[in-house]
Amino acid sequence: MAEMTATEDQTDSRQALVRRIESREDDIGVYVQRARRRRDRLSLLGIIAGAVVSLATAGPALGGQGFATTVGNALPGDSSSLVWQTLCVAALLASVAGTIVAGLQRAEDVAGKLATAEASRTELDSLATAVAFQDMPLEEAAEKYRRVTAKLSFVAEL
Repeated sequence: MAEMTATEDQTDSRQALVRRIESREDDIGVYVQRARRRRDRLSLLGIIAGAVVSLATAGPALGGQGFATTVGNALPGDSSSLVWQTLCVAALLASVAGTIVAGLQRAEDVAGKLATAEASRTELDSLATAVAFQDMPLEEAAEKYRRVTAKLSFVAEL
């Protein structure tokens, strides 16, 4: 069995590091796609909840008792108080939903994690190019890979 030369060993190590970098970039890509969908869903839910609160409170706020009486008269039976109760419950539920959505967005720091993941993916892409074209010593490249990926503990390895 022939022994590998130092140059062949370096080439193999570089290729292995490039494969590892590309694999991590793929992990980040999957994370970014999922996180964007989650961010978008949470934002949409927050907007919808705010709109429902606004709609549920606009009639009574602008029309007062006359609004409730008019709507109640349009419905069968004595439903003026039912109109008020329904609107208040709708506003309450939508307000609670909006508060929960806002809390989830803050607690999960979706926007911050997305920004970190996207910036790290860009760094890894340039690192892979530098390693592949031997523009950076292997040890320095490996250390940079460790520094970049250390910021990505929230991104699962697939």
